Amino acid sequence: MSLFHTRLNQCSQRPEGRPRRGISVVEVSLVLVIGAVAVYWVPRVMANMEREKATDAFDFLNSVREAQVDFHAQAGHYAASLSQLDLDRTAPIHFSIGPVDSTTDAWSLTLTRAGTATDNKYTVIFTEQGFDSRRSSVTGDLIPQDLLSGQFVSPDLIAGGWAGRPDIHGDSDR
Repeated sequence: MSLFHTRLNQCSQRPEGRPRRGISVVEVSLVLVIGAVAVYWVPRVMANMEREKATDAFDFLNSVREAQVDFHAQAGHYAASLSQLDLDRTAPIHFSIGPVDSTTDAWSLTLTRAGTATDNKYTVIFTEQGFDSRRSSVTGDLIPQDLLSGQFVSPDLIAGGWAGRPDIHGDSDR
């Protein structure tokens, strides 16, 4: 062996007890794979979490609607505040609740998404007829599927409310 190769081998060997320097290809590959998985899955997990929060808002507003129907049947007018209603659900913690706007024949309640890290705040508005898609700013991907089948709204509101809101169906062809 030449003197060059001998010196090269001596330089590449590390003394006992001394940590090795640098990172291996395996370590770099592992970091890249973890990063790719995070880039792919984190937005999906966050979207699912937001969808669950929106569903909580819809469930609460549907509970308010049912309680308003009962209150109206007994009192002849709609309740002016949530404290007058016998609600079976608690208010969703991720939304600020607006005042109940009520008259003898109508009411509305607005929930506004609070505490978002970005400016993606949205509103969900219910009336005596159900979900008010015209005045709500919630996007179609956050609307529960059972809403689209009519659980939360009257058929009249579905027919009239979707006009001008192609985002509710997720595309602009409808």
